[in-house]
Amino acid sequence: MKLKTKYIISENLLKSALRIRKDYLKIKNEINNYDDLATNFVSSLDTKTSDLKDLYEKINNGSIKNTDHAKEEMMKIILGLETSSLEIESEIDSLNDSIEVLQKEEGNLYLKIKERYNDLSDDQILDEVSSYIKANI
Repeated sequence: MKLKTKYIISENLLKSALRIRKDYLKIKNEINNYDDLATNFVSSLDTKTSDLKDLYEKINNGSIKNTDHAKEEMMKIILGLETSSLEIESEIDSLNDSIEVLQKEEGNLYLKIKERYNDLSDDQILDEVSSYIKANI
């Protein structure tokens, strides 16, 4: 059975801190998933590089004689690469937006706590919030 600890800071504010921490952990997990996305992008880049080399060889050995056809093939390869890079950019932008929102929420929460409990030092606030999070995560 979990013993209920008495906190100086109101439980509503502590619950807000806990939610922010949980959201942060979700973002951290998404960043770990980003590693997979980046690995896939590198693989895609390798494939596109190979495709460009193949196209170059086909042009040099005369398999592709029509310049318009060569341009079309090259554009397909480049557009595929651009699509992959835009996917990564979108993921990064989404993570950055989420982090910015959490930073604002954390700052606003800190100001609320500091305003209501101005007799507590920063270390006391941090200790209490950390203790509540550790007990409830």
